Amino acid sequence: MPRNGNDHNAGGDNEGGMDVAAQEKAELETVRDSARYPVPDPGLEEHLPRLTDVDDKAFDRATRQVATMFGLVPVLAIAFVVIYFAVPRDAVFFGTNAKNLGLGVTAGVRSSGDAS
Repeated sequence: MPRNGNDHNAGGDNEGGMDVAAQEKAELETVRDSARYPVPDPGLEEHLPRLTDVDDKAFDRATRQVATMFGLVPVLAIAFVVIYFAVPRDAVFFGTNAKNLGLGVTAGVRSSGDAS
């Protein structure tokens, strides 16, 4: 339930719900308790820019690739449904069952587009 009638934290709490003093105490306890925490906290590693962050051509290429994959998803979904209902079970294509091949290719490529 929000305090003071709003959704924001009140008082000295940070976003994690712990005040600064309690957070510092918890950090000190992890440093002192070497039996429970044998490896020291390495902190955040240095941010290295990606190729698309520094090269405009690479950024444009990556944008086109993602847009193409998103554009292919509905086309392949429709093709999947058409193959499911239109291709007979005993049809053969390149020596394999055409229905299984078609469903596998459209579902697999469509799924890779969903992940992008």
